Amino acid sequence: MKKPPKPTAQMAKKAITYLKRHPQNLPSLSSHFTPEAATHLLLTSQKNKPLILKFLNWAQPHPFFTPHCKTLTLHILTRFNLFQTAQTLAHNLITTTTPSVVFNLLKETYHSCNSSSAVFDLLIKSYSQLNLIDNAIHTLHLANRHGFSPGVLSYNSILDSILRGGSHPLLLIQHANRVFGDMIRKNVSPNIYTYNVMIRGIVSAGKFESGFRLMNEMETKGCLPNVVTYNTMITAHCKENRQGLMNEAYKILSEMIDSGFLPSVVTYNAIVNGFCCLGRVEEAVGVLKDMVERGLFPDVYDYARRLAAGK
Repeated sequence: MKKPPKPTAQMAKKAITYLKRHPQNLPSLSSHFTPEAATHLLLTSQKNKPLILKFLNWAQPHPFFTPHCKTLTLHILTRFNLFQTAQTLAHNLITTTTPSVVFNLLKETYHSCNSSSAVFDLLIKSYSQLNLIDNAIHTLHLANRHGFSPGVLSYNSILDSILRGGSHPLLLIQHANRVFGDMIRKNVSPNIYTYNVMIRGIVSAGKFESGFRLMNEMETKGCLPNVVTYNTMITAHCKENRQGLMNEAYKILSEMIDSGFLPSVVTYNAIVNGFCCLGRVEEAVGVLKDMVERGLFPDVYDYARRLAAGK
């Protein structure tokens, strides 16, 4: 680390003393504290978690806490696994600074903080959470191009954001498929969350056969469906209010149980509601009995209303 000018080092040292022992004196330092002093403080104290958190709490409202200082702090917080705090800071940074500038600052400060690609996963997730999908994908490509290799978390957050877009579901699925294909080409292995997000988007658009194909694919890749996978498939089939799809939903429920998964209240709610909407009250009652036998107790008033409506 390059040695800073003496006044900068002295100012940083004074801030450290105040943060540790005399926080009431910090306001006297705020107006003339510099970004250079903040940088020096962060670099020299980056292994001191309590001090870094105190500094962040003090620095955030002040002009000396520049985008450069924020990216240094992001590296440090991510290394400490303080992801929630880092996420809050990232949201602040990306709403005030362009994606290319944020990326370049993270790249420039990467080695001085002994960082990892997790910081880029966090940044991409932050863009995705704010529905800034183009910025998330731009950052993903930049990170890959510069050898930082974002992982499955980055791809999952982008896919989730795309498929929650709402309007034009078929276009959203095409977009998600392109990102999913890029993920495979980059040798990033999908996990259960990836598949569940993709299946949710596909079957929500009524593409049930494609959903089943993806379920089969995940199993061949050694990624077995879980409760969320089954609930997603069941709920989507039940919402269509069609006899054939309702029969398919009940079949999926049987497969779920045969696979060793216990249906949840969410599962039963979807099935009972589906049967009631189609007037198949006896089958709805049978599902309710099975639910009680498994130790899950329904809201009696709610189910009585549904059953009455189904008659």
